[in-house]
Amino acid sequence: PVIEHLLEKNARLLVVSQLPGGPATARRLLALARSRASQAALARQAGESLVEGGYLPGGVGSLALLGQAPTQAIPVDMQGRSLSNRATLTALDKNAPALLLILAARAEDAQRWLEQVQSVNAAPVVVVSSAAVDAVIRPYVDSGQIAGLVSGYAGGIAYRELLADTIPIASQERQRRQITGQNWALAVLLLVIGVGNLAGLTERREA
Repeated sequence: PVIEHLLEKNARLLVVSQLPGGPATARRLLALARSRASQAALARQAGESLVEGGYLPGGVGSLALLGQAPTQAIPVDMQGRSLSNRATLTALDKNAPALLLILAARAEDAQRWLEQVQSVNAAPVVVVSSAAVDAVIRPYVDSGQIAGLVSGYAGGIAYRELLADTIPIASQERQRRQITGQNWALAVLLLVIGVGNLAGLTERREA
């Protein structure tokens, strides 16, 4: 729903990833969002709405360069074409991005972007993450470093509700099954931890 909302707002997107498989995942995600976006929103998109920056190697060092000089950090796109004359990149060399959207499965990934990129260009940050990341990066939300946080399936559903976006029945059922499965997995994990602790206490007493 977050990507669909950006498409509805006619946002110009520059996509980069620090994971080798990230660009392919982003491409599938954007294709799914386009299939669900309204035809009116897609018709409004003029010119180049997406630049695939691709895989960004180099770890933390490359993130700092991305914040300071995007055209130097991402010299070519996925097809090997130069990005130096692309309007999206040229605009970023002069002005900070309007929004930094971080999609992360681990808290460390979000923290790196906050420390190395957001601290340089001071762009507002929205994080889309798994539910497990929520507790770790919640202090960044409280301090104002993160402007918005969408975490887990519940966060995605809440985001749709804020947009007053009606979810199809099939999607509601699928999301309900996903949330139920996630809750059962958490219950099993807590049970395993509890049994392990009890076993450890028993062994100590016997010793």
